[in-house]
Amino acid sequence: MQSYETILTEEADGVLTCRFNRPDRRNAVDDTMHKELVRFFSAVASDDAIRVVIVTGEGAAFCAGGDLAHMDEVFEHHDEGHSGLFRDAANLFRAILSIRQPIISAINGDAIGLGASLAVMADISFMSTSARIGDPHVRAGLVPGDGGMIVWPLLMPLNMVKELMFTGRLLGAEEAKQLGLVNRAVSPEDLQGDVLALARDIATRPQHALQFTKRVLNKLVEERATYSLDLGLAFEAVTLGTADHKRAVEKFVTRAGQGAKPR
Repeated sequence: MQSYETILTEEADGVLTCRFNRPDRRNAVDDTMHKELVRFFSAVASDDAIRVVIVTGEGAAFCAGGDLAHMDEVFEHHDEGHSGLFRDAANLFRAILSIRQPIISAINGDAIGLGASLAVMADISFMSTSARIGDPHVRAGLVPGDGGMIVWPLLMPLNMVKELMFTGRLLGAEEAKQLGLVNRAVSPEDLQGDVLALARDIATRPQHALQFTKRVLNKLVEERATYSLDLGLAFEAVTLGTADHKRAVEKFVTRAGQGAKPR
């Protein structure tokens, strides 16, 4: 497996664990991490030695979403209209969908925005009862175009998706499980062990049957992505230039400078 600046990897007996590794930023995704995630998932897809992938976060958080504090840097490195930025976002979503091997997310801490999308795009998701999950894009003045609007309606009722997307309310593990957003709610001390036990079990199953089954089931997600991913990302690009979003970023950066935790 390649080496990465923002990702830690560990493989044993066909189970590959990926840890988002920006704990000082609550594993928020900056431009470097975005590109490395695309490389990581693309590499996994072509590695026959890997049978199951676990994704989790290093430190207290799973992934706090896009790193708002680095938005100026993102704007500086991308072209007008941010087509490169959103091409990367589409590439990440499609790279995850291309993986033949089952993916299990161990949501060890808050999974927010893009972090929530990364969590529930896994085939199976375990969530710590100390964690929260939600998508506050709208509160930040943005359209949630990074995949959440594709996956969430496949997991729970559309009217509930609308309520949660419109308000940005964060869910605890028990409510997320009840709604169908995650598979299981488990105690923090049991999370990693329970996920690893399931991963090892799945790794022993007949691989051709397992991977073809996943491929058929993921066709539904691929069809949704075909007609809505680019549209959602285009609308997110539009909202990046709005005054609402700029005010939200300024407010976040001010709060972060005062020691407040991002929400």
